Amino acid sequence: LVTIQFSPYSYHLPLGDILQSVGVIIASVVIMFNPEKFKIIDPILTIIFSIIVLFTTKKIVGDCLNVIMQSTPIHIDADEIKRLIEIVPNVKSVHNLRIWSLNVGKPVLSAHVFADGDLSEVLAKVTKVCRKEGIKHTTIQIEYIHDEEHQNFINCDHEIC
Repeated sequence: LVTIQFSPYSYHLPLGDILQSVGVIIASVVIMFNPEKFKIIDPILTIIFSIIVLFTTKKIVGDCLNVIMQSTPIHIDADEIKRLIEIVPNVKSVHNLRIWSLNVGKPVLSAHVFADGDLSEVLAKVTKVCRKEGIKHTTIQIEYIHDEEHQNFINCDHEIC
């Protein structure tokens, strides 16, 4: 048994391609019979097909721009992710949260999480929250609760925090 999975961009109905091909064939036949009278058909069809291509590729271009600009994917609510992480037991706060895409459909998250208690358990639970939200690639820096007297205290005091 073979299973084939298509991404939204790997498969499309070839109707637009078929219409363009048929249009070019018809135009070439018409131009062949009277090139002087009908040669204007070629640039007209080129403009029409260019407009069709612009409208049919708008989503793909938008998705590519979001990846290039490292924008948060539109289907992910960063505030909601932060809220879900902050309700994990022993998590005190989340900062430096960043969510972007490596490519379309591959979101990435990095965050600093202040916590106490069993930090490896906190990391596992925070990672599980991210997985549930569709974020499979995470970099989570667990920092011990913000207590300057604690031996594991990390002072995250630079411009990017």
